[in-house]
Amino acid sequence: MFHLYGAKAPWPFLQGLIRDNRPVSFFEETGLPYERISLDPMKGENRSDEYTKLNRFQKVPTLEHDGFVLTQSAAILHYLASSTGKLYPTEAKEQAKHLEWMFFAMTDVEPHSVQIAALIPMTDEADLEHAKWMVKRAEKIISRALNYLEVELAGKQFLMGDTFYAADILLGCCLYPIRAHQLVAERPNIRTLLGRYVDRPAFQRMLKINGT
Repeated sequence: MFHLYGAKAPWPFLQGLIRDNRPVSFFEETGLPYERISLDPMKGENRSDEYTKLNRFQKVPTLEHDGFVLTQSAAILHYLASSTGKLYPTEAKEQAKHLEWMFFAMTDVEPHSVQIAALIPMTDEADLEHAKWMVKRAEKIISRALNYLEVELAGKQFLMGDTFYAADILLGCCLYPIRAHQLVAERPNIRTLLGRYVDRPAFQRMLKINGT
């Protein structure tokens, strides 16, 4: 049994964006048995002594599996896929390419997509103008990554062709915050790919679970 610690969304607009969305989606896709333990950050449950022993950073997600503890959502997703062989390529070169896409999602997409989606709603009035500037900057930076992705997706169903892998889950979750943004709307390959993610039954189940 896998034990996954997630969190209740402190604000409604964060539901679906809490980072246990990646492993939850994986479990829902594969049917592997798991238990999701929901922490309430508004009550300080992520700062309890018990949880801090598992994750000294006091963030989510945290995975516990037979005494092995792992944090960071992309690392958890990689471990789940590589250790079970589910949603994971079999050839070494394909595995390396899969990892490349995971790094792309976490470094070139997510930092900027989350900022675009969540920075202004979480900013006090006194800092609002600076937050707006940061969002504009994030939009400019992510455009380069999305231009690259748009070209790479030409003729493909998913990131690596016709097969759905764990990296597709990660990228889908990283793009989800900007699903309604013009950045996605004006790029048909990305828009189509994200639509395939969101329409998956497992993704829809994740949205109901994540952040609650």
